[in-house]
Amino acid sequence: MSSWVYRKPLGSDPHLVAWLEVRLYRGGAVEVMPWIENGYLNVVAPGSKSGRATFSLGGTKRYDSSDDASFTSAYGVPVVSNGVITMPHHTRIVLVSGGRHSHWLGNDPSIFPLYSRSYWESTRLTPAYLPASIDAAALNALNLSYSPMRHVYQEQGMGGAGDDGHNIGLLPKSSVFFLVGNSPIAYRAMIANALALGSYCIHYRDETTGRPLRFADYPNLTINSGTGMSPPTPSGTAAYLYALTHHGAACYLPYLVTGWNWFVEEMQFQTTLHYLAQTPAGRNYANYLMSAAAINYGPGIYSNAGLRGLAWQWRTCAMTASCTPDSDSLREQFITAIGYNAWYRRNEHETGSQGRRTAPNIFGFNVEPAPYNQNGYQITAPWSDDFITQAVGLTWDLEVVTDPARRADLRWYRDFKYRCPVGRAGAQNDVNEYNYRWYHAYQLAVGPFTGENFTWFTSWRQLFEANWGMSNTGLTGTEIVGGPGLSTLFNISYAGDMYAALVYAVEHGAPGAAAALARIQSASNYGLMISAANTDGRRAFKVRT
Repeated sequence: MSSWVYRKPLGSDPHLVAWLEVRLYRGGAVEVMPWIENGYLNVVAPGSKSGRATFSLGGTKRYDSSDDASFTSAYGVPVVSNGVITMPHHTRIVLVSGGRHSHWLGNDPSIFPLYSRSYWESTRLTPAYLPASIDAAALNALNLSYSPMRHVYQEQGMGGAGDDGHNIGLLPKSSVFFLVGNSPIAYRAMIANALALGSYCIHYRDETTGRPLRFADYPNLTINSGTGMSPPTPSGTAAYLYALTHHGAACYLPYLVTGWNWFVEEMQFQTTLHYLAQTPAGRNYANYLMSAAAINYGPGIYSNAGLRGLAWQWRTCAMTASCTPDSDSLREQFITAIGYNAWYRRNEHETGSQGRRTAPNIFGFNVEPAPYNQNGYQITAPWSDDFITQAVGLTWDLEVVTDPARRADLRWYRDFKYRCPVGRAGAQNDVNEYNYRWYHAYQLAVGPFTGENFTWFTSWRQLFEANWGMSNTGLTGTEIVGGPGLSTLFNISYAGDMYAALVYAVEHGAPGAAAALARIQSASNYGLMISAANTDGRRAFKVRT
C-alpha cells in the first residue's frame, strides 16, 4: 500500500483548506479520507466559517452536508442547519458520516483489522487489561457514527466535575473495548471518537511549513492571554470546550491500528496546543516544561490544569513521540520534551532545588502547584497523582527516550513515582506502614502547614494517622474501605487509578510492589471491585506474564 496527502485552498479564503489522504492498495483499490481545515497559526482574522460541504469521488457524490440532520451544539452554535456546516476557528472536519472514516473509489470492502491479543500485550504499546471479554450490552451501547462537528464521546465541555465516563485514562473506553474484544463495533466507535477531536479549536497549523508547529520556531508564542506574543485573536464562538485536564488519547490506538496520517497529526496538534497554552516563561520557552499550574487559555479552551493536567500532557506527548514516524522532523521535539521533563522532575524531587513545595519526599508524591490548606494540612489528590504514575510507566515502555542521561532521569522519576502506590498498599497492623485497606481516597493530607507553606510528613505512619485518625494496629477485616462516601468499584470510582499505577510498578520491579498488589487482590471485596471491568475496563490493568 502507498499513501499520499494532498491539499488545496478553498477559493480565496485565507484559512480554509481542503485535504485528501489517499491510499493505493495492491490490485488498484483506492481509499480516500477527505477533510476541510480552518486553522492556521498566524494568518490574520481567524474565525468561524459556514457553508455547504460536499465530496465526490469517481464522479459519485460521497458526502453532502445537506443530507446531515440539523444539529446545534450545547453552546448554541448551529453546526449543521439546512445543509450549512459552521466551523469555528482552528477546527477541522472529515467529510464522512454513517460510521465511515473514508471513501473507496470502488466498492467498500469493509476492512476490519484483527490482531493477536497476546502479541499486542507483549508489545507494551498499551496496558494489558483484565477483562476476558466485553459486556454485550455495554458494547452495543457504543456510538458508532461521526459526522462533521459532532463530539461523539469527547465531552461537549471538557473539564466538568468528575469523570467523563469515556475518555479519562491512558486510553478511552472504546479503545479498551477494541483491545479486549477485537470487535467491529468497538472499532467503529473508537474511530468515531478519534475523528470527533477535529471539532475542537486546537488545530494551529504553521502556515510557513504546512505542519503543526515546531517549538524551536516559536519560543515566545502563546495563546495564554496577555503573557507573551500571541497568534491573531479568533472571532466567533467555539462549538465545544477543550480541557487539558480531561482530554482523551482518542487518536493513539486508531493510528496504531490503521496507520492513517490524520490520526498522528491530530495527536501532534493536541501536543502543540498544550505547548501554546502555557506561558513562555512557565514552559521554559521552547523546552516545553509541562506545568500543573492553572492556565488562561484562549477561546474554546478550558482554563485549568492541576496534577491531572500534567499527567495527560505527559501521556499525550509520549504517545505523540511514539507514533510520529522516524522520518518526521517533528518527532525529535516530542522526544526531547519528555526527556527534559524527566530531568526537571528528577531535579526538583531529588534535590529540592526548585523550592520547598517540591522538596524531596519519601512518598513519591507530586503536589498541587498552589497551597491548599485544609485544617492545617496541605491536601493533594492521590488519584490525580496516580494518573502521572501511569503516564510515566507507559512512557518507559514506549522507549521513546533513548539518550542515556535522559533515560536515567526518566527511570529515576519512574521509580520515585512508584513509591506512591506501593506505599499506600502497606501491610495491616504494622504501625510504621500505611494500611492498604484505606488506599482509596479522594484527597490526602501530606504535611502540616507552617506559616505560608508546609513541610512534608516524614513517614507513612504519620500520613496514615493524620488522614484516618487511628493507628495501624489492632485492626481486623480485609475489605478495601476507602474514603467516606466513595465507591470502590473500578468502573465508577478512583479505586482503580492507584491499582493501575501499581500494576506498572509490579511490571517494572519496584521494591515491594508485588506484595502490595497481592494485598489488594486478597481483599474480601476485591472481586466486587473489579466485577464491572467488562463494562468499563479503563482502570482494570493486569500484570503481564
